[in-house]
Amino acid sequence: MNNISKSILNKKLPPFTGLVLVLISLTTIFWLNRNVVLFGIKAAAGNEPKNIEISNVSDTSLTVSYTTDDKVPGTLAYATDQTLGKVGLDDRDQQTGTPTPYRSHHITLKSLEPGTKYLVSIVSGSEKFLNNSVPYTITTAPKFSGQPTSQTPLTGKVTLDDGSIPTEGIVYLTSDTSQLLSVPLKVDGSYLLPLNGILKKDLSSLDSFSSQTVLKLKILSSSLQSTVSLFANQTDPVPLIILSKNYDFTVSASPLDDSIASGSATPTIVLTGLPSFEDATIASSPSILIPEADFKFKDQKPVFKGKALPNAVVQLSIHSSAEITTNVQADSLGNWEFRPVAPLDPGQHTIEVKSADNKGILQTITKSFTVYAEGSEFTEPSILPTKPITPTALPITPSPTLNLTPTIDPNSLLSPTLSPTQATASPAPTKPEIPKSGSDSTFAIAFFSMLSIAIGGILFFLTRGTTTHL
Repeated sequence: MNNISKSILNKKLPPFTGLVLVLISLTTIFWLNRNVVLFGIKAAAGNEPKNIEISNVSDTSLTVSYTTDDKVPGTLAYATDQTLGKVGLDDRDQQTGTPTPYRSHHITLKSLEPGTKYLVSIVSGSEKFLNNSVPYTITTAPKFSGQPTSQTPLTGKVTLDDGSIPTEGIVYLTSDTSQLLSVPLKVDGSYLLPLNGILKKDLSSLDSFSSQTVLKLKILSSSLQSTVSLFANQTDPVPLIILSKNYDFTVSASPLDDSIASGSATPTIVLTGLPSFEDATIASSPSILIPEADFKFKDQKPVFKGKALPNAVVQLSIHSSAEITTNVQADSLGNWEFRPVAPLDPGQHTIEVKSADNKGILQTITKSFTVYAEGSEFTEPSILPTKPITPTALPITPSPTLNLTPTIDPNSLLSPTLSPTQATASPAPTKPEIPKSGSDSTFAIAFFSMLSIAIGGILFFLTRGTTTHL
């Protein structure tokens, strides 16, 4: 070692140098910890439960439902104590026993004890979500011996604006006096809500509806929502709902005819129900809005829509193997729509619409379209549907949570927009308090923490004992 190197090494460092290095190390640890956690939260933002609802509470069961932006597995960790040792699967996973990725999650816990408080946390993707850092608390209804009523179930069907079927969704129902009920949409877009066992809002006894009881429906997917108001005598079936549009059928006290929901194959005038609160432009001549030219439908019973003069009769023909000819009546804004009762054959079709314009001249509009077989994955129409692809399931292992237990009212009121921050029905979920075991972020924080403290400590003690040799 030359003289210059020896001179540098033998210089005495200021005593506070080691302390400064320790402080720099601690600052670095804090920065790494904060940013790794923040980056982890941002990466998993699509897992966060939204539109959380507690429904179907009985003396032996309850349902927790929510949506996520991404398609992720969802389960519930629950118990009557802080262990949360039991796992509840999505209703659609009951047969396989394996969590499957969804965007609309509907998880029912069964075989519960009457009048018992349960602690629940939502496990979405690989993260656990709590109610302000503590589990949700839900109490089952007390045991009662009431007999189910004879009320007719509520049934209906949902489509998207282009006539296709939504792949996922949840239907909620309530009234001013009753609890919240819910069911997931079936694969064909239909739903059925039994009303004979619905409880009152306080869960004390069975509720019942008169013909003029107003029911409120909310149909929800991860990105779309519809609200519907109707009387209890208008539930079998509810007219066809186009997801993202809102309906109010209480302007008429009469029961709704099935033809209102699905159209009719006979040449009779069909009232198409109330329009959504859109398409308010008054047309001067008839037109076909759906389908557009050479449109391709995935649904074999597609919804056709168009414009005409307000309250005008529209003559409609669908040229298919079994030709359909019928009349529909436009509403007060000139909107009309029609959905065939029987499925159309896969292949090429033509729709023809005739109605008078504002000058009284009969106008004829024709458009061609294609219908695919339901479930088909071919690029061309086919009568041979292929087997649908099943998403890969991800295993979930819930972990224990914290100890406080706030009380949640399980009977939320249905409203057009439900916010997760509501205190009773939709508490805001919080991020996990405990980092995921074995995660890269946890390892990085631990490694850099130990390394930084060790280096800073060694330098601190070395500088205290260094002497000068000139």
